[in-house]
Amino acid sequence: MGSAATKVVGTVVVATVALSAGSFWVGGWVEQVFRDNAAEAARYGFKVTVIDYQRGVFGAAARTEVVFPSSSGEDPVTMLFNHSIQHGPVPAFAAAAHIHSEPVLPEDSVEQLSEILGGDPRVSEALAIDSTFNWGGGHSHRIILPKKFEATFNGDRESSVRVAWEGIDSEISIYSGQKRLRAKVGIGSLSFIRNVNDKTRIEQATFDAEIRMDGEKLDISTKFAANKVATEGDVDKTIDKLTLDSQANVSDGALGMTVKLAAAGIVREEEAKATIDNSKMTLVFENIDIGVLGAIFNTILQADDEQTALMTAQEQSVKLLQRQPALSIKDASAHWPEGDVALSFRIGYVGTGNISQFVLADTDLADITADWQLSLPRTLANRLVGEQMYEDEIEANAFDDGESEGEGEPVRKPTQEQIDRHIAGMIGSGVLVEKNGMLSLDAVFRKGELTLNGKAAPLESLLSLSPF
Repeated sequence: MGSAATKVVGTVVVATVALSAGSFWVGGWVEQVFRDNAAEAARYGFKVTVIDYQRGVFGAAARTEVVFPSSSGEDPVTMLFNHSIQHGPVPAFAAAAHIHSEPVLPEDSVEQLSEILGGDPRVSEALAIDSTFNWGGGHSHRIILPKKFEATFNGDRESSVRVAWEGIDSEISIYSGQKRLRAKVGIGSLSFIRNVNDKTRIEQATFDAEIRMDGEKLDISTKFAANKVATEGDVDKTIDKLTLDSQANVSDGALGMTVKLAAAGIVREEEAKATIDNSKMTLVFENIDIGVLGAIFNTILQADDEQTALMTAQEQSVKLLQRQPALSIKDASAHWPEGDVALSFRIGYVGTGNISQFVLADTDLADITADWQLSLPRTLANRLVGEQMYEDEIEANAFDDGESEGEGEPVRKPTQEQIDRHIAGMIGSGVLVEKNGMLSLDAVFRKGELTLNGKAAPLESLLSLSPF
């Protein structure tokens, strides 16, 4: 063998040994990260057990058992996953490993799921997860869903729920140190049909959420945007360019949250003149006890009947007062066909929370503070009051019909004179102030005393504001 050939062979041998040694080191590191992350799953409420891990030169094959707990008292759900792992032979690749995970489905469920997924025989592939693990310790997971999906649940046409979507893609990223998580979802279209006539359709939507943990402090931010949300049912509505952004933080067991909603247009299909443009609103929650809130939700879920759930939730709700919670509506405004509407509202509890009553209604009113400002066109007030008077009359008429054998007189819509008289009564009592075709309200509640538009007023005065 010549000198040149010897050098080539020697180079190949050295390279092969180096690559094999590097791959062995990388493979061992990847296996340890895989097992560590399986153990970390307990932090997120479920258990992952590595049943088998077979390491090769350029990859590995593994199987895990995942146990999902049940909050309703039923047995936990257990699933098996097969994992195909690929990794670089040396630590010079952009990612440490790529993992493709597919569920191991029982034979009797494959056919059913295949039918749900539109007859696709590759059920496991349609429910797979692609993961990337980085050298810094972070990892991301892309959930592979069918590009097109349509299925009916519950069987009965009258009570069934039909779900359909096109073009959903989602990815979850967990960053180094397990203290930051981000989820992104893109939706081409998503439809829910319930009870045949109750329909909701979301088109061209995105959802982005991020969670950050720092000791006992938790920060959560979400952003949702949809080009269109359409509903069909009792009232048909179309919402164009809906956005919903939220910022929440939990510190020392207390939740604070700000939610901003906005929509370019809201249209009631049955009554096009009720189109609302450029609407926006900011909701603010302050000092909400997250432990008590969780207990209330668990109480509702575990209650045997609706009445028991309501009573137990009321008993728990009193405990929320101990942190002096508050709820605000800020910068709420919209353009109606009749003109612009503006609203702000805040209610809070300033007492000590040392109360023995079981329902919030029995708390001392002196410990509650509230502010309410409202401005709207008189023409819009006319329509809203007229609609409310008409609905009240329908309800009253229905109750009377139930008490008698006769069919009763048909309900007629209120006349303009009746509407004017009702609004004049609110203006005369000082509840509303009229100026230049606009009606306004400025209400302040402190130490059990109500002030309306700068003047003392009985609390019962606010009952006439139900249409607003």
